[in-house]
Amino acid sequence: MADSSSRLPADPPAQAHLHGSSPAVGPQAAAAPSPPSLTPPSPASFPSSPSSRNARLGRFVAPSSYLRYKTPAPNMAASLPSASPPSPLDKEQLHGLKCIREFLKVRTSYDVLPLSFRLVVLDTDLLIKKSLNILIQNTIVSAPLWDSASSRFAGILTATDYINVIQYYCQFPDEISKLEHFRLSSLRGRLD
Repeated sequence: MADSSSRLPADPPAQAHLHGSSPAVGPQAAAAPSPPSLTPPSPASFPSSPSSRNARLGRFVAPSSYLRYKTPAPNMAASLPSASPPSPLDKEQLHGLKCIREFLKVRTSYDVLPLSFRLVVLDTDLLIKKSLNILIQNTIVSAPLWDSASSRFAGILTATDYINVIQYYCQFPDEISKLEHFRLSSLRGRLD
């Protein structure tokens, strides 16, 4: 069977959940990406020369690039085995992507969201107690997490994450004193 990643766009990092993602189903199950790590990259991993900085900045993807069809590089196309016809699942997914692309080409966020809409995005350096207060004050149950160190979305903070924190401190009551300094960035490493 042909590699389905050449026909379907990659999932944006914003869709990865902080508390884990659901298992992949279908032909792409074997190549499902792991959720992004919330640990910031080390400063040594960033090259200091201007040309390497430009190469590093080239990795960022504009949201509009998710709407474009992915085509393999010319030299890679020759090395790929002959493509088999798409399965019914692949056809259905491609039809769904086409419909979404057509919708997004003619709409703006103002067409979909009300004018009074508020979007709350939390930074991963925020203390967990403050994040809970923000969610309560805005009467929302989840919020996307932004990692300012890597300038990427790190996942989604939900009520399940707070339940996991409560369960963790019930199991380890001697560490409750560390709760005052507990940041959202350390949520994944502490509770896994």
